[in-house]
This record gives sequence, structure tokens and C-alpha cells, in this order.
Amino acid sequence: MNKSFFSLQGDKKTGTPKSKALIYDFQLKERFLMYPERPKFERAQLCFEILEELTEQAGAYRDTLKIITDELKASVFSPGLTTEEDGKLSNIPYFVHIKRLEKARITNTQKIQDSMEEIMQKLKFRDQDLNIFNRKNLMLKQQLLELEETVQSQKERILTLEHDLRKATAHEMNAEKQQKEATAALQEELERVQSSLNHANQIIEKLTMFKDTEKEEGHQKSTEQIEEKETKKDLKINAGSLMAFDMSQCELLEIQFEEMFNLQLDDFESSLSQLMRKREIFSVVEGTEQQTAREQFDKEMTRLGDNFRNRMLRLLDENALLTRHKTSMKLTSDAFEVNKVLPSIETIGDINLRQYAAVMMTGQGDQFEAFEKVGHCTICGGRTIVCPHRILPSTVIQLPPGTTHLKLQHPKLSLRTNFDLETFAKLFPEREKELKRSLEQTEYENQNVSISFFRIWGDYYNTRGARKPRTNRPYNIMKIMKLIDEVYQYRMKKETYPDDLDLDAQKPEAFADTFYELLLEYYKIPVVMLKAAHDILFAMEQEERSNQIVFIFCRHLSGHDEIIWKYIYLARELVHKMVPNDHMDMEQYRKLIEIMYPARTVEIYEHMELEFKAFCKNKIFRAKVLEHLIHMVAKDIEPNIDFFQKCLVRFDTTKKGSLSFEDYDEAITQIMPTASIRERRLLFKQALLHFKIQELPLERVARIAAYILIKTCCEQSWQPTQISPDFALSNNAE
Repeated sequence: MNKSFFSLQGDKKTGTPKSKALIYDFQLKERFLMYPERPKFERAQLCFEILEELTEQAGAYRDTLKIITDELKASVFSPGLTTEEDGKLSNIPYFVHIKRLEKARITNTQKIQDSMEEIMQKLKFRDQDLNIFNRKNLMLKQQLLELEETVQSQKERILTLEHDLRKATAHEMNAEKQQKEATAALQEELERVQSSLNHANQIIEKLTMFKDTEKEEGHQKSTEQIEEKETKKDLKINAGSLMAFDMSQCELLEIQFEEMFNLQLDDFESSLSQLMRKREIFSVVEGTEQQTAREQFDKEMTRLGDNFRNRMLRLLDENALLTRHKTSMKLTSDAFEVNKVLPSIETIGDINLRQYAAVMMTGQGDQFEAFEKVGHCTICGGRTIVCPHRILPSTVIQLPPGTTHLKLQHPKLSLRTNFDLETFAKLFPEREKELKRSLEQTEYENQNVSISFFRIWGDYYNTRGARKPRTNRPYNIMKIMKLIDEVYQYRMKKETYPDDLDLDAQKPEAFADTFYELLLEYYKIPVVMLKAAHDILFAMEQEERSNQIVFIFCRHLSGHDEIIWKYIYLARELVHKMVPNDHMDMEQYRKLIEIMYPARTVEIYEHMELEFKAFCKNKIFRAKVLEHLIHMVAKDIEPNIDFFQKCLVRFDTTKKGSLSFEDYDEAITQIMPTASIRERRLLFKQALLHFKIQELPLERVARIAAYILIKTCCEQSWQPTQISPDFALSNNAE
């Protein structure tokens, strides 16, 4: 250790020592001034040296201070880390080592950050190279895919031509034979289906009947085994218990009626679907045989509808009878509650039957037990040895050992059943309230219902006077899509007006009326039709957010839109006309959009092609074209509607966002000179009557104009509709 001008040994001249406390104080101040930072190795070293000297001079406290000094020194200085100073090795304090580690960590962190920045820069360059490579690779794959599709289409065309050639050669020889075989097979299939249907209907009718107890011995044995295994109770026969038991059975019957109702609907829909497939098969038949097949189909359709109607009427009559019976029981039960009287009911027939029934008990005179080795009678509610409900046993009866006495007594007048009167009396009012609350709370009152279904359910319950059923039948998406097509076709046939029709007197029919009218043709009975409609609407509500076709149909059904379904319907006919096969190429798609979206620039058509490729992910099929069209309509980005909406803004001179009939007529005349005057007048008048307004918003006028465009195209044998050059996008920037 460096010595200051103060010595620890005293003054050299006089030999007399200075004050130790003063020396230590000056040494500490001098060292602290030299190393002002805390903590510091030199400061700590001097402190421990002074502390060691003081320990030697502490007298009685020497050992104690030495222990404290060693402990503090071991806590401050590291035993494994040393440093060299004046040729001596000294231990390093922990805080010095920590500072060194912190400095090293900062240095290493900076190096790592520099390395990471360098690596990230290299990765960016690598990503750029990879993107360039991927784009080139994608371009080559696209070219290869187009070439493969071209080759495949040519191969398919060759195969189709070869198949048509073979078919045309063998058609005259095999047509009659195939037709006879197909007719015989269909007749056999029809007979089999009719037989199974009759058998199923017989089973369903039997479910509604009550069966008497079987008298056969084998059935008695099985009944006894069931009675022994099941935990049943003796229900005392009086007005209250019988009323409660009867109401519990009514609840069970109501559930069974609902299940039978649903089963009948499922069975009818299955048979109807088979008939429709049969009609599709017969549609390829030509000549007089086609007329015969059509007449046979009409007869089968009539017979199926009449049988279904008769079965449902009988079922509804039974259900109405059950409802009246349950209502009368509720009134009687309420009367019992008011009078607080439950008189016992013992009919003369039951009393007389009890007189001829006896239960045998065995014992030794003071105590008796029931004899268990005889059969159990479910009507008497006990093990009777003699009763009027079964044959007297002819076998020898062996009595238990030790029996000295026999006792015969009449069985109790009770009903052996699983029915628990206390549980029923406790839970029945709550179940009735819950059922009533569930049936009264309709989907119309649901806060999460969409705008379309808010109007659909409101029309169903308020306008149609329907009631909410207990349960909903499952209705898959395939059946929904098929029904939607049938509704569109049915509506399109109804909208074929004669040429001499008075347009001003023609009132539009709501789309919902067409929907319910078609269902009534199928299900014959209004109550049954409303039940089936509820199942269909409930299934559509589940699919509305996930299926765009269902979403658009629900908009039509709710009355929000009355024209766009016709646009989609005719567009689908155009697609099937231009693309006969399911597979298509981009050349066919270009011809299709040039007809469907006339008067566009080449750049717009190329942009449409890119959008279609992105939508279908290069899987170019006819179905994808229709899906893309429905997607654009659902998202309000359909090109024709958008085009007409921009064009019609010029005729909105008042800036109200709507057009009167005169402005609308002038706009259609200028934009599409070849459009039918009668057609556009009828559509606008019907829209005004439908929405009960004087002017139509631009959005709805644009939808009408889009339909007029494709309708004109249809009337011109699918030639592009003429667009005035002043409005054509080929002459103007979009």
C-alpha cells in the first residue's frame, strides 16, 4: 500500500507517535479525494487495512472484530479473482468484476447488433432475388398451365367427337332396347319405393295407436323381467293422480306427433326428389313416348300429393283432438285447484275386477309375506295368483319351507308405472311456462337477426299468421340451393306477360308470395306448408352469412331487391350458352365478357380477366364464372351496375340521388337505343308500386338498367347490346 506523508509508526524526528484516529482520518480523506467514485477498489482496500489494524488494538473485542472483518472481506472480495499490484496479488471486489462484465456485455451486444444489421441487409437482398425468381417461375408455370389446358381441351374435344361418332352409329340399333330396359327398371324401382313407402306409412300410423297388453306366455315372461328390473311405483287411482298421469302422457304424445310430422315431411320430400329425378331421365325421351312418360309422371305426382295430403290431414285431426283433450284437462285441473278437492274415483268395472283377483301370501300365522313364485300382472299391479286378466296357472305350486298358513287378499287399486306424481307436480308448471315462452319468443324478436330476416320473419309471423314449431328439421345446403333454383324458375314463368297487357293496371306480386305459393303447391295444406317454410327459412338463416347465393335470395325474399335475381338468371343462361362444357379456357371467357359487358376498352377486359383468375385461383371452370358473378353482386362491385350508376348521375339534375320516370326513360333511350320500350316501362312502374314511392334511387335504377341490357342481349340471340358512343367506356375513361 502507498504510504502518505503521515506514517503509521509515528514521527521520525522525535520518535513520538501521532494520534492514530487523526492519522486514519487523514488517510481516508486523502484516499477518498484521490478516488472520489464509489465503490472503488482502492477505497475498499484502505478501509479493510485500517479495520484490520483497529482489530489488533481492540483488546477484548479483538476476536469478535476479526470474525466480522473476515466475514465482510469474504462478502466484498472474490476469492477466485485476483489482480497484481506492486508485485503482489490482491483479490478483486465483486463490484469491480460486475463492472467489467457489464462493459463486456455492452461491447458484445453492439457487435451482435452490427452482425444482425448486416445479416438483415443480406436477407433483404436475398428476398428481392427470390421475389424476382418467383415471378419468373409463376409466369412460366402460367404459360405451362395454359399450354396443358389447351392440350387437354383438344384431347377432350377429340374424345367427345369420337364418343359422339360411336353414339350416333349405335343409337338407331340400341335406342329402343335401352328405352325398354330403362322403363322396366324405373317401374321396378317405383314399385319398390311405393312398397317401402306404404310400409313406412303403416308403421307411422301404428305409432299413434295404443296397443293392448299381449296375453302370450312368452310376452308375460319378458314383461315380468322388465317389471323386475325397472323401478316402478304404485300410482293411487284418484282424480288428481290420473289427471297428472294423463297430462304427462299428453306431453309425450305431443312430442311424438311433432316427430311424426317431421318424418312425414322427410318421407314426402324424399319421394318428391325421386320423382323429379325420374322426370329428368324421361326428358331425354322423344316422340309419343315422351308424352306417355309425362302423363305417367303427372299421375304419380298427383297420387303422391293426394296420399301425403290425406295422411297429414289425419295426423292434424289427431293432433287437434289431443290439443282439445289437453285443454279440457287443464280446465278440470284448474277447477280441482280452486275447489281444493280431489275425490277418489273408483269405477264399477274396476271394483268388479278386483273382486275376482287375489294375491296369495304365506306365513306362520302371525306374519305374512307375498308369494314371489307367481307371475306379475301389469293391470292389477301385483303378483296375483288369480285374476281376470290372464289364464289360471295349471302347474303345481310349491310353498316355501315352514309355511303353515295362507292368506288371500284383493290387490290394491293402483297403477304400476314409472310416473312420479311428486316430480311431475313440481316440474310440470315450469315446463309449461318454458315451452310457452320458447314458442312465443320468435326469431323476429331476436336482436342479432339480419335486416333481411327481420323482414322475412316479420312477414312469416305477422302477415302469414304462422306459429313457431317445437323443433326444426335439418335442411342441408344442397336442398336449399335446389329450392332456390325452383323458385327462380317458377317466378320467371309467372312474369311472362302477354303483349296486350295493360301495364298501368299490372300490380307486381311480392317475391315472398311466389315463394309461399310454390311451397303450397308442394305441401298442399297451408299449416303443413308453413311448418316446412319455417324449416327452410331457419336453415337459410344459418347459411346466410356464409353462402352468397342464399344471401342474395334472402334479399329478394325480404323485398329489398326485386330485379337482380332476373339479371343473375339470364346471366346464367348466357354462360351455359357460351360455355357448353364445364371446362373452359380464357378465350371463351373473353368472348363471354365482351357480350355481357359491351363497349369496354381492351385494358378493362384484361383487368376483368386478371380479377377472374385471382378469384378462381387459375381453376377456370364454368361454375367459377357464376360464382364470381354472384360474388360481385353480393359485394356491390358488379361492373354493369357500377357502369349504369355512373352514367345515370348525368341525368340527376336535381342532385337528389333519384330519378323520375321521365328522366329514367330519357336516360335508357340515350344509353341503350335498342332497348325495349315496353320492358323498361313495365320494370320502372312495377318498382314504383313495389316500394310505394314516386322516384327510384340511382342504385335501383342502375340494377334495372343492367337487367334491361342482358334482357336485350337475350332477345337479340345473345348478341352484345348496343351502347351509345357517348357513354361507351371504349371512348371514355372509366
